[in-house]
Amino acid sequence: MNLFDAKRQFKNVFLMRFDSGDAVTFHMLKWGVYKLYRDTLLINEDMHYDAMIDIFLGCVIDSTFQYKQINDQTERLDLSEVINDVPAGIINTVSSMIYGFSGTDNPESFFNDLNEYRKNALIDGENRIITMVTTLLKYKKEEIEDLYWEDVVKIIIQSELMIAGNVPAVPFAPDGPGAVKKIDFDKDNKMLRDN
Repeated sequence: MNLFDAKRQFKNVFLMRFDSGDAVTFHMLKWGVYKLYRDTLLINEDMHYDAMIDIFLGCVIDSTFQYKQINDQTERLDLSEVINDVPAGIINTVSSMIYGFSGTDNPESFFNDLNEYRKNALIDGENRIITMVTTLLKYKKEEIEDLYWEDVVKIIIQSELMIAGNVPAVPFAPDGPGAVKKIDFDKDNKMLRDN
């Protein structure tokens, strides 16, 4: 799988290089899968080694360990075929990193993550747009990312109009029957309270 395909499929793809020259490309666990490992390890710490092997096999996209010289040709083998050839410590190092960054099992880390993402959310325009559009117009993030830029801009404007209280009945009608009306939420709410 090339890097572009990996990013399409897994969104966040990481590369870890070791002093030995070996390298591993991997993705994080989805949150539901992370919780499965977390809950299992909380119940039975003896499952740690099995969990690390399972995480390694499930999250490693590519590695230098998978390429072997066979009859003067380099062939890429399935990771499960070469798992016993991976040098000591690498499976645990990579899997622990994947596990550690895929979720949290303590409140302090949870709140630190929330605060970090809050700071980034204020400056990350793309995520603010995604949140606004998915909340107001009920699009899914994947649906938005599958659109062309022109359509994304139109959807952003529709969301902004909804936030501002301007919901156009017919676009570009300056006045008359199809005019864009400003919604007076205070007036409407007062009417509801009075009735």
